[in-house]
Amino acid sequence: MFYGWRLVAGLFVILAFSSGLGFYNHAVLIQSLAATGRYTIEVASSAVSVFFVVSGIAGLGLAPLLDRFDVRWIIVPGALLAAFGLWCIGSIRETWELYGVYALFGLGFSASGLLPATTLISRWFVIQRARALSIASTGLSVGGMLITPISAYWVGDLGLPRAASFQALLYLLGVVPVTLWLLRSFPADLGLMPDGAAWQETPAAQDGVHFAVAVKDPFFVWFNLSYI
Repeated sequence: MFYGWRLVAGLFVILAFSSGLGFYNHAVLIQSLAATGRYTIEVASSAVSVFFVVSGIAGLGLAPLLDRFDVRWIIVPGALLAAFGLWCIGSIRETWELYGVYALFGLGFSASGLLPATTLISRWFVIQRARALSIASTGLSVGGMLITPISAYWVGDLGLPRAASFQALLYLLGVVPVTLWLLRSFPADLGLMPDGAAWQETPAAQDGVHFAVAVKDPFFVWFNLSYI
């Protein structure tokens, strides 16, 4: 079996945990923070906005780093930072701390989630890229269905401070071991080519489109506008 499919399986797991404890977990955290009496729903929700703004901006800086360094040394520190942010959420008391912690959480989430995952799949697959992306990204939904309910149970049963510690530990256990075990930056690191093709069979013409060309394409413009 082509090693790239093992990588896809690893990314499925990573995205399940990062989304289940990051993206989908915000509803749980907002309610929990408001229940402490230290923050209103509006303040807690605005911290989530900080999370997403920082996560998006961080992606611009992470892109060149993914080209320069082993992807494992991007994802692992990102997971550590995200876990630290989760842990801190259980003990913060001031509004400025809330925003700062959510900024760290967003930065770590960006480095250990979808951006490095899609980057890896684009390197490892050309012909079967769509299939690989669909399988790996299914982990996002699975995380929301399986991981987030665990988070909610912990908060209800243990309280936010202890639950946040368990969430942080689960983030690390779900992301770091799989990253170190299965992920590799390029197929060439293992003497392979994308899709497992022979060296002469790789369709070089499908490597991609330059960004300056892509942003002028109507499909690119309308596709991105649909997310606003």
